[in-house]
Amino acid sequence: MMAPESCILETQDIDYVCVGEGERPALDLLEALSNGKSAKHVGGLWVREKGEVFRNPKNPLNNELDALPHPDRDIFDFHTIVYGHGQNAALMLSGRGCPYDCHYCCNRWYFENYGGPKEIYRKRSVRSVVDEAKAIIPKYNLKHIQFFDEVFISKKSWIEEFSRTWKQEVGLEFSFLMRVEQAKPEYIEMLADAGCTLIHAGVESGSERVRREILNRRMSDRKIIEAFDLCKKNGIKTWAFYQI
Repeated sequence: MMAPESCILETQDIDYVCVGEGERPALDLLEALSNGKSAKHVGGLWVREKGEVFRNPKNPLNNELDALPHPDRDIFDFHTIVYGHGQNAALMLSGRGCPYDCHYCCNRWYFENYGGPKEIYRKRSVRSVVDEAKAIIPKYNLKHIQFFDEVFISKKSWIEEFSRTWKQEVGLEFSFLMRVEQAKPEYIEMLADAGCTLIHAGVESGSERVRREILNRRMSDRKIIEAFDLCKKNGIKTWAFYQI
């Protein structure tokens, strides 16, 4: 939640609002409630209790993503896990945050509250990502994995290890989201060889001026065209996001 003030003060129907990441506050809240204790001092929560709102400070971001358990998909209906026109695809995340400062994006709240890109953008280990994929693919008969990270491509060493390990141990087609600035030939070639069949990229506007002056997306028309051409050259389909 990035607007706790309006959320908890404009209605009397909400008792708890989490500010920032929710794993730790959720556990602390449930522990307090199960023991019949007050949750008004739980870090990362704004709590309404006896008509008073307690504004607790947010917790630090979790930098140990590998320590988190894999999502418990079994609590959801099968058709909310698997989607995609008979493709049997499922979503995964290989990291959190984004190092870019687009003017329209909620990540600006993270920059204002937690610091710069190094604090915000965090990546799981390749081993953690691959192990999760290997656990869910046979369980749900998956044919495709879509990585829904805001920025999937990170350090060259991570991409090299991921491409190699995914091809050797998983061997399933996948897709991800990308900034066109990250479309380097060596990255796209490695990912295509590992099984990437589709890349989603934000174009946002056909106007270079609008992208630069309003959206803070400083990529040229030429760079966008080159990135999409590079994907096509490597047999990867593309999907563009636009704002209307």
